[in-house]
Amino acid sequence: MTFFRLKSKGKRWCSWQNPVLELLSEKEIPQLKGLINHLRTNDCISPGEFRKGLRPVIKLDSVTTKIRPVFDASAREKGKPSLNDCLCKGVNLIELIPDILDRFRIYPIGIVADIEKAFLMLSVALKDRDYLRFFPPCNEKQLVYRHCRVVSGVSSSPYLLNASFRKL
Repeated sequence: MTFFRLKSKGKRWCSWQNPVLELLSEKEIPQLKGLINHLRTNDCISPGEFRKGLRPVIKLDSVTTKIRPVFDASAREKGKPSLNDCLCKGVNLIELIPDILDRFRIYPIGIVADIEKAFLMLSVALKDRDYLRFFPPCNEKQLVYRHCRVVSGVSSSPYLLNASFRKL
């Protein structure tokens, strides 16, 4: 996705003047050390590289997370595939839900877990991080960052999380 698309959409997001949007500002992004890397502006774009947009989802009535960054891995440039188009999505996990529910009926004890920030616990290989570059909103300096961890919003993320659980 190009910087220009983000810039046109970012004008609307930056015009909200909502104090919650400060969580996604350039000042807050360095606090995510270990999760993202800042790239030098002279880093060249490799032929297969993708740059995702970032937009805020705001829920002011939420108790835990008032603002959540959402990465647009389905965005594409004209005539080119999106990042999600190029990734193997793996098995459709939704189709497995009836079997899982049946197992809860068979056995007397069932264990359920909600792992907070599960995707952020999975590292991305160094050679694949350039495919996860993004621009923050309200980005006047055209700063570019890249993810070091698996991102929600990318079609292969649920598969990667499931595969890592099976590996344990």
